[in-house]
Amino acid sequence: MTMKLHILPMSPHARKAMALAEYLELPVEVIIPEFGTLQNDEAFLQKNPNAKVPVLEDGDHAEWESNSILCYLAEKAGSDLWPQDAKQQHEVYRWLLWEAAHYSPAVLGVYFQKVIKPLLNMGEPDHAVIQEKLGFTERFAKVLDDRLARQAFVVGDNLTVADFSIGAITETTKLTQIDLSAYENIQAWLLRLRALKGWSEITPARETSLPLAA
Repeated sequence: MTMKLHILPMSPHARKAMALAEYLELPVEVIIPEFGTLQNDEAFLQKNPNAKVPVLEDGDHAEWESNSILCYLAEKAGSDLWPQDAKQQHEVYRWLLWEAAHYSPAVLGVYFQKVIKPLLNMGEPDHAVIQEKLGFTERFAKVLDDRLARQAFVVGDNLTVADFSIGAITETTKLTQIDLSAYENIQAWLLRLRALKGWSEITPARETSLPLAA
């Protein structure tokens, strides 16, 4: 049965799931709702009461929260991108939480100010907020760079869903002109990720659609 993935293309979180489904060669039908309609869509609210995307439908089951969707897809495919070893699972889980709690709020805070606000006519970017978020971005980029100095991927030398999660957020720095060139380990890691099948789903040439991320 083909799964359904509800997304808005501007959401880096949604693009995580798109890229992983492509990489794993899972049959997924992409559904793009009309922007701004989800909060009043009772059928959608049954799938995700938060009224946000991405949402993955697999038969009668609806999975939401992007990192949870990544784990679900990897398990669905029987892939070791979600490891079977309990210790490795906890390590992946820790980095998924790090992405959600620390890295994304920093990097996507700049993305919101520079990309989303102009697109939605929400006023001028707040430069004080941008500077604050850039400070956090530098702090957490160093954490990631130090981690990658010791290994090829975020969790050891094997690719996991953590790389898709954190990589999708990192790719937004091209659009926001956040300079990560000083972080050589991140740059080398991105080159490895960009060679993966499906990674182009994470890296559009430019933003053309409306966002709603979860």
